[in-house]
Order: sequence, then structure tokens, then C-alpha cells
Amino acid sequence: MKVLRRSPGGSAGAALVLSVLIFGLLGPLLSPYDPTGIDVAQRFAAPSWLHPFGTDQLGRDLATRLAYATRLALGLASGTVALALLGGVGLGAGTAFAAPRLAQIVLIGFDVLAAFPSLILALAIIAALGRGIDRLVPIIAASLLPHFGRIARAQALGLRSAAFVEAERALGASTGRILVMHILPNMLGPLVVLASLDLPVVVTLEAGLSFLGLGVTPPLASLGTMLSEGFANLIRSPAPLLAAGAVLVAMTLGFSLLGEALRDGLDPRLRSLS
Repeated sequence: MKVLRRSPGGSAGAALVLSVLIFGLLGPLLSPYDPTGIDVAQRFAAPSWLHPFGTDQLGRDLATRLAYATRLALGLASGTVALALLGGVGLGAGTAFAAPRLAQIVLIGFDVLAAFPSLILALAIIAALGRGIDRLVPIIAASLLPHFGRIARAQALGLRSAAFVEAERALGASTGRILVMHILPNMLGPLVVLASLDLPVVVTLEAGLSFLGLGVTPPLASLGTMLSEGFANLIRSPAPLLAAGAVLVAMTLGFSLLGEALRDGLDPRLRSLS
């Protein structure tokens, strides 16, 4: 909390993130509408008490669809970053204690994944395997894994020769115990900060893929599909495009400001890595 109070940007980011979380978690529970319910008679209705954000080209309530789309984006981003964090930490920290040949193989794998931009890698895999949420999460997580793996390896290498680690090793502690009980707790701070900075990256990447028709499949509500549908019907009504765009901007800006405030306040050394 002290970090956020010292940073106006961090406070604004925390407020935006909190607003998005409340909207995404409570909105679907409080809305009386079905996010996939079609009412052609109400298509492109203007904002009103019944429809706070209006309706889309099929008469679906925009506020309800935005709430479900926000919840989906938050869940997908959190799950993807968590998967990348776990995989990256496991591989990165493990290579710090592994045999040199095995560590070299893992690092080469990191280089291969990092050589492809996230969007290009996702497009290539989706083209081969097809679209869907079950494919989006591992695809995006794989593109982020080298990022976490290299940071985890650097942290583990720095801690490997620390005095408390040498003391544990002298007492007969196994490598696994040293990793779990001593190395991981001391490296989680910087990694959590990096994870918070990657959340908006995942949100925008998912929205971009869904906008192109390669991400979340209809009739599920996604910020990307709502942007695509709003753009296609922009002449009829700008409300769908503006509403989805506002939520996407609030989400990505909030997580970015919050992540930068945490980075600068908790570990200024990470500024050179961003």
C-alpha cells in the first residue's frame, strides 16, 4: 500500500484494476440478461435504464456481454500468466542446479520460443491446431515462458552461492528442498512484479486474436469479438465499439500502471529488464 500511495500512477492503476475486477466479477451475477440472448426488436437500442450501454446488432445487452467478456479476459489472463510463471520458474530455477548439458538444451528452447513474436507464434500454432480457449492459454503461456525462465534462472544463480544455501547444503539438504524452501521464496517478489506487467500483454493479445476471429469462438462474449462486431456495424451504432474499447483500455492501462508502480517500488533493478 505504501508503494501505491507514493505513486499517483500506481494509485490510478489500482483504482482501474479494482473497478474492472468488480465489474467482471459482480456484473454477470447482477445482470438479468442472457449474454447470448437475441432480441432483434431491440437491436442497436440507445443506452437506457434497461440497457445502460445499449444493445448490439442482435439486440443483446452490451453491459451484460461486457461483464462476461471482462470476466473471461481476467480469467484467461490470470490462468495464462500463472501457467507461464510456474513453467518458467520450474525450468529456469531447475537449470541453475542442473547439469550443464541439460541447462544448455533448456536455454536453447527458450531462445527458439523467444525468437518468434507472441502474435506470430500464436497465429502459426492456431493455424495448425485450430482456434479455441483451450488452445489460447498454452499458446500464449509458451510465448511468455522464456521471459520468466531467464529471470528465474538469473535469480537462482545469484542465490545458489548464498551463505544460507551453503549452510543448508552442508547440513545435508537435498537440491529439491533447497529450491522449494529457500530459493523460490526469495525470487518470487521480482517474478510477481513481472507477472503483473505481463497481464495487460495477455489481455491485448487475446483481444487481438479474437478480433481476427482466431481466439474466443462465438457465442461467447470476448472483448476482441465485440470490437470486431462493433467495427463492422460502426455506421449503425458506435456504442458497441466504444464500450468494448473503453473496457479494454481501462483493463490494460490499469494493470500496466499498477505493474510499473510495483516494479519501481519493490525492485528498481527490474527497470533495466523491461
